[in-house]
Amino acid sequence: MNPTTQPPDWSERWTRFLLAHGLENRLQHDLRYAQQGHVLDIEISKNCITARVQGSRPQPYLVEIRVKAFPPEIWDTILTTIASQAVLSAIMLNGEMPENIESIFHEAGVSLFPQTLKEIATACSCPDSANPCKHIAAIFYILGQEFAKNPLVIFLLRGKTRESLLSDLMKKRMALQQTALLKQPTSLPLAESPETADPAEVIRNYWQTDDKLTDLIFATAETSCQLLHNLGKPPDWPDDPDFIEVMEPIYTHVSNYF
Repeated sequence: MNPTTQPPDWSERWTRFLLAHGLENRLQHDLRYAQQGHVLDIEISKNCITARVQGSRPQPYLVEIRVKAFPPEIWDTILTTIASQAVLSAIMLNGEMPENIESIFHEAGVSLFPQTLKEIATACSCPDSANPCKHIAAIFYILGQEFAKNPLVIFLLRGKTRESLLSDLMKKRMALQQTALLKQPTSLPLAESPETADPAEVIRNYWQTDDKLTDLIFATAETSCQLLHNLGKPPDWPDDPDFIEVMEPIYTHVSNYF
């Protein structure tokens, strides 16, 4: 896997999903309703979207959309897989969506993006017998816009808040690092004495590099500090002194050398 920070167009994926399930006519209404300001307010929480949409009556209609959430054991499997890959974890902890994130969900036997309408339950207080009605369709349209602005909202709809996602991922990373340290040998074997190198050869090759340097990843000071804020303080760090205040100058100072 070669994770990057260029995710697919989730908004376009959402539109194709709706069209594939025969909602083309309703989508023509949702655009008009959304653009004319009929959606009064909308709230996206864990696997649920609630909204008030102004229709032809004085009282706004209440809309609710629910997406099937993943059970805790599925999330545990997914986060363990992400935590085992340092680059992928860094991208996620920086609040970005890796390009190949869906393959990890597929390996866990689920799909991050909904595949059928059975995974989405919709309801509206309007008298329209059709489901989805034009009020629900308006929320569908706004949801597509939200996917374009914040792809991580798909995790929220699958039952995982951004805060718990980053916190659980960080804990997984720390646990894996501690396990790796415990597996380290208590004593290192004595190294064989190296052959004495020719000083002239050492000086001649001192500044030469090989292709391995292309594999190194350098973070800017801004990125490093942002990641530091996302990670937060370690579990064993006391309340005083403040972890961020202590570590941020160090991160900034070190990053100036790269």
